[in-house]
Amino acid sequence: VKGRHPEAQHVPRMLKWDKVLKVVSRGNKVIKDSNAEWRVDGERLVHEEQLATIDDFPSLMNVEAPELAWDGEHVDLVGSTYWPSEMESLDFRGPAGNMCVGNAYTICDAKPLDGKSGDDSHEGPFSEMRTELGVQDNGMRFRIKLDYSALDGDAGSEGEVSPPLHLKT
Repeated sequence: VKGRHPEAQHVPRMLKWDKVLKVVSRGNKVIKDSNAEWRVDGERLVHEEQLATIDDFPSLMNVEAPELAWDGEHVDLVGSTYWPSEMESLDFRGPAGNMCVGNAYTICDAKPLDGKSGDDSHEGPFSEMRTELGVQDNGMRFRIKLDYSALDGDAGSEGEVSPPLHLKT
């Protein structure tokens, strides 16, 4: 990064983005197994998120709404999900990093380095990890999204130390 001390080149920086993204989130419960021993084990939460349109904010209908004009960068950012495609009860009880406490929450999704799936997929090492921290109050939600990934060429061979994850955004 230009103008930074040479020893601080790899230290993450928090930057304020010049545009606030207005996003519409929807959550649905899907029944996968109506005969599950525990009801919650047969249910999944599916979360969808999209950039807001003028139809989502009727109060802005009579005014120009340049803040609702999105370019490809904005669409790509919202397209990077920070949660599993279907959240199950174990995602909240287990090691996945999803939690709700009062008006705050955390959600997390990671890609295993070696392509594991199932119960072992939360053990690591990971090639990517996306985490969202959120606080809700008075109908507004403040979120911090952290996107980590291993750098190209960092993935060592089997038996080597796991590659470090670097903060991208």
